[in-house]
Amino acid sequence: MQELMINIGKAFCFVLLALTISWLARIVFDLLTKKIDEDKEIISNNFAIGYRRAGQFLGGLIAMAGVLGGQSHTFAKDLYGILVYGLLAYVLIFIAGIFNDKSVLSDINNDDACRNNNKAVGITEFASSVATGLIINGCMAGDSSGLLEGITLVLFFFVIGQGLILLLVNIFHKFSSADCVSAIEKGNIAAAIYLSGKIITYAIILRAALLQANDGWVSSLEWFLGGAIVGLLFLAFAGKFVEKILLPRGAGQGSVAMLIEQAAMIGVALLISVVL
Repeated sequence: MQELMINIGKAFCFVLLALTISWLARIVFDLLTKKIDEDKEIISNNFAIGYRRAGQFLGGLIAMAGVLGGQSHTFAKDLYGILVYGLLAYVLIFIAGIFNDKSVLSDINNDDACRNNNKAVGITEFASSVATGLIINGCMAGDSSGLLEGITLVLFFFVIGQGLILLLVNIFHKFSSADCVSAIEKGNIAAAIYLSGKIITYAIILRAALLQANDGWVSSLEWFLGGAIVGLLFLAFAGKFVEKILLPRGAGQGSVAMLIEQAAMIGVALLISVVL
């Protein structure tokens, strides 16, 4: 019972610190996006802004969870790790948002689209932030090095991860019969769910690959690139299989069909991540 109470106390402190960091991130995000009064937009039920902000918070908290999922340290060191990596996570999530605006959705001004309540853009930004959080989580949970090396590892795989996500989008853009980016610009929810599901599924597999790497930089890079290849192959073939098995005939490419398909894909990716 005493150990249980101690663990509950530790959990309370970890959660309190994580939420405090998230609150600070909210203040900074508001300052960096002054041309949009996001608080006002959220109060007025702007779902696009809501999806964006929800993704930022979820991604940041997923990233911080990686600190506790790695090698166990003292209570004070774990708190310090959450503080440092939590702040770093939100910085990288904000950068990922800019990257998403300039490259993944290069034909769209994300701020203007979200201000105009383009839910499709908001959903895609949600996925981008969650994917970033998953990749950072994988770096942290599989890391037993010092603080400086850990930060370097996160930055290194963050850059590669963003590049792989861009590669993923370009591949599906090239081989897909529909132009997802143009459809998202027009507010097509089905296209946003389709692309966002792919991004999150891919990030889950990349995270799983990082968790297997515990022998230094070379091992981490080998596992990460191996996971990238496995992820691309999985996304290329599993989607059609899931579509045939789980969706009724004539479901088409509507929002509901895409939601079911991508939810199943994410679930299968979680299964793969356990055995990878």
